[in-house]
Amino acid sequence: MQKQTNREPIGLLIAATRRRIKQIVLARAGEFGLTPQQFWLIVGLAEGGSQSLHVLAQRARTDDPTASRVVQSLVTQGLVTSRPDPTDRRRACLELTPRGQALGPRVVGVARDIRGLIERELSPEERELVRAALRKILASLEAAA
Repeated sequence: MQKQTNREPIGLLIAATRRRIKQIVLARAGEFGLTPQQFWLIVGLAEGGSQSLHVLAQRARTDDPTASRVVQSLVTQGLVTSRPDPTDRRRACLELTPRGQALGPRVVGVARDIRGLIERELSPEERELVRAALRKILASLEAAA
């Protein structure tokens, strides 16, 4: 493969990076019988504990309807349960079932490996610069929508 120039469009680099991450997650999530979206929502619940659908969706940077569909599939598989929030009857709390809790540490370990792979070539300063730049890009795109 030819070395690319610094003029390569940022959007193209972001898209290529996203595709490669998704391929890696697809392979690793498949080992657990999960889709990439299911994988990341299990990670979110394992790392964040009991939470509302909206909070989980924000954590995963996805929209509520998509998160709702994915959570329903996890409920059907017996990995997640939904119970009424004792402080707000309009809201439900999502939690890992005992089966989901048994899977949680293994899935979180894989997520940690994937995150490490993504960041391993970057210095701590570069990691923060990339985060800040991606947040600016995201905010700009969200404002334009």
